[in-house]
Amino acid sequence: MRISVSLLPNEQTLQVVNMHAKVDSGADASCIDWGFVRKNHIPTKQLPKPISLRNANGSINAKGKILFIAPLFF
Repeated sequence: MRISVSLLPNEQTLQVVNMHAKVDSGADASCIDWGFVRKNHIPTKQLPKPISLRNANGSINAKGKILFIAPLFF
């Protein structure tokens, strides 16, 4: 699936990014790639307590814990 995403990296400038996306309608949470966040200067906030990740088979995710959130603007 290809989607267009509107980003407000500094809450003043609208930036539209076209990308390929995978949608998991049964997922418990929405996640975004850290490299995409850095490349597009998406603002983040550090979580007070990291979130541990587990894969569908119960194993611990190799990428580690979630340390930041990216607040969304609608």
